[in-house]
Amino acid sequence: MPSSDTRTPEDAATKELKAAHEEIEELENADELPAKLGDWPGGKAKFLTLGGSDDGEPYGEAATSQLGLADLVRHEGGGVSIGGVMLDNPEDHTSEPIPGGPTDPNFDGLDRPFLSYPLEHELR
Repeated sequence: MPSSDTRTPEDAATKELKAAHEEIEELENADELPAKLGDWPGGKAKFLTLGGSDDGEPYGEAATSQLGLADLVRHEGGGVSIGGVMLDNPEDHTSEPIPGGPTDPNFDGLDRPFLSYPLEHELR
């Protein structure tokens, strides 16, 4: 006689993820957050964002669609990987520098209008 258990691996993963969301929800509803690192959730709950996104959309959709790929990582030395795979042309994933920012080739490092107090070199 065939087994009546027709659960699939997707069902188990869905159940595990639902349990992780419930664990995070308990944290959100608690009076205080855990003080010790060991008291924070483990397993799948460890990788969920406390509070979730404000708009309920996953990363890469809605407002975050302009921010870039979620799995893009910049490495020391200028390398770039996406999903753990190093790219041959990291410059394909580099935008223009922000004018006046630290990566702007015309930035001299001295123009800081956002500071309200004099810098040491300006006091001399």
